[in-house]
Amino acid sequence: MIGAFLGVVPAALLGFTVSPEYPVLVLVVLVVIQMVDANTVVPVVMNRVLALPALAVVLALAESGAAEIVVVARKPEAAAAAATLAGSAGRVGSARDAPGTDLIVNATPVGMVGDGTVTHTPVVPAEALVEGQVVVDLVYEPAETEWMAGAARQGAIVLGGLGMLVHQAAAQLKLWTGVDPPVEAMWVAAEAGRPGGA
Repeated sequence: MIGAFLGVVPAALLGFTVSPEYPVLVLVVLVVIQMVDANTVVPVVMNRVLALPALAVVLALAESGAAEIVVVARKPEAAAAAATLAGSAGRVGSARDAPGTDLIVNATPVGMVGDGTVTHTPVVPAEALVEGQVVVDLVYEPAETEWMAGAARQGAIVLGGLGMLVHQAAAQLKLWTGVDPPVEAMWVAAEAGRPGGA
């Protein structure tokens, strides 16, 4: 919280050059943002009431017109909350639904280096996957999680999370600067930045 106030000091000082009321407006905005953060963002995101990567996947699939979006989660209430975002296309499912789907996305941190979940079991085990399915793991470090390796052994088409990371960064760069980002160069840099990368 102290960082937010320190970040506002330059804006408040600069505000005095605009008008005497401007620094007060800056402080009011800061207090409102801090209240929203403390009462909404921290309890929902930091306490993991809702998993934002999963919600982003559900929204992206719904936006792209997916006919059915089946949400599987350890907590039924979290799955239900995410499934409602997909409207009539969304429903809560279980790992038993996996063989009949075209795309499966692991939006959990299971298998991520440094997360402490490397030994946890994914919500949909690799053994439930079938040949020809597209399987995406949003984890980008390590390059291949055990779940991804298991999916490949089942014959699935496997994609890791590095693509999501690179394209999120590219979209942010475009939003912030208006410049078309060098996506190919970003891919090269991301690959080179991996342990053992080029």
